[in-house]
Amino acid sequence: MDNGNFETIYNITELACMRTCSADNGCVAYAMDPYGSIRTPGPACFLKNSVNLTSFTMQIDDVSVGLIGQCGT
Repeated sequence: MDNGNFETIYNITELACMRTCSADNGCVAYAMDPYGSIRTPGPACFLKNSVNLTSFTMQIDDVSVGLIGQCGT
């Protein structure tokens, strides 16, 4: 998800990623790459502080994304 990336956490499960985002008032969504890629060394959680739903796109490495709170457009 190519919007508002403010923190990347490596070697984390999707459940832990979702809980981390949910516990942070600044986090509205997350993208999870459980397999890693050339750019990321294994499971990676990308926390998002904004999501523009009119231009929302998942990146090729993202397997799942989740909206946590309000995310105005």
